[in-house]
Amino acid sequence: MYCKGVFAILGKGKSMKNIAKVLISVSVVATMVFATACVGDLKYDDPYSKYNLDDYVELGKYEGIEVTKPEVKVTKEEVKAEIDARVADKTTEEHKKSGTAESGDKVNISYVGKKDGKAFEGGSTGKGGTDIVLGASGYIAGFDDGVIGMKVGETKDLDLTFPEDYHEKSLAGQPVVFTVTLNYISVPKTVKYDMDFIKSVSKAKSKKDYEAEVKKELEKKKEATAKNAMYGTLWNAIMDNAKIKKYPQEQVERAQKEEEEQLKQYAAQYNMSLDDLIKNMMQMDKEQYKKYAEEEAKRMVAQEMVFSKILQNEKIKLTNSEYKTRLKELKEEQGIDDEEFKKASGGKTFEESVDKNKLIRAFLIDKVCEDALSKAKVK
Repeated sequence: MYCKGVFAILGKGKSMKNIAKVLISVSVVATMVFATACVGDLKYDDPYSKYNLDDYVELGKYEGIEVTKPEVKVTKEEVKAEIDARVADKTTEEHKKSGTAESGDKVNISYVGKKDGKAFEGGSTGKGGTDIVLGASGYIAGFDDGVIGMKVGETKDLDLTFPEDYHEKSLAGQPVVFTVTLNYISVPKTVKYDMDFIKSVSKAKSKKDYEAEVKKELEKKKEATAKNAMYGTLWNAIMDNAKIKKYPQEQVERAQKEEEEQLKQYAAQYNMSLDDLIKNMMQMDKEQYKKYAEEEAKRMVAQEMVFSKILQNEKIKLTNSEYKTRLKELKEEQGIDDEEFKKASGGKTFEESVDKNKLIRAFLIDKVCEDALSKAKVK
């Protein structure tokens, strides 16, 4: 779906590091290209400026399209669930320095693994030990059972044997000794939903006021979700109504290269080659992928041409003032702090990381969607 905008592209609830990573998605989804022109004081490039788009695309109906607005309603149960989640997020851990470890406990342990009396590589914890949940650690058979029943501060030798099919051949089927120390038992320090909690997260003066505040926030989120759903319906209708006469081959090839580059970067995140990604994750052979890549490129080019044509017809522009306002809204929506973002992205600002032109494009997507919605027949 093309008509979504930068808020939907980035998504909600992402950490600074995740937002820094997802910025590349803005480049893909918002790679809509427009003529070199001045939008207020802003300029952007359009590879389609050298084409007469009337030769390539014929717009159908894009005004007065019927669209149904999803119901926006927040229940008491939803408010309670949201508050419960926020309270749970405030839960911390207390480290018990006494007591006996039981199955299901989260514990911190230190250990040294030895084979034939010598410590083996990868068999010991570093400084500070490591946290495990007893009964679900994933360690070799007998390890968790050996820790269960230990007292905090106790050290114990566990005589164990690695499984025959263990991935490290030098340890497969071999007897070893783990010298384990139980450092502490972690127990959740729960937070109550009371005025102390409310004061720590809000300026509300009472539970009633805070619950009204949470309800308003949820309504705002649902309104945004409903609007994005309507944008999607509108854009699908606009594309269905448009007629693509032909495709500029140069742009199809450009879109294919962009798609392939994105797939390569995605594959790299999983230490895979593009060929492995196509075969194992996309489950395609080379011929199937070639056909898929061309179809995807044409789909993107078709949307770009329709978008660009609407932009020209409606003379939709973005001023410097609008750009600054939308950028501020985007940062607030995503909880982007400039200093934190610099730390997460190697010293670059948000704008430097995403490229100003791409932000302009994304904001123009929003404007085209807003314009289409303002002229739609909303039921």
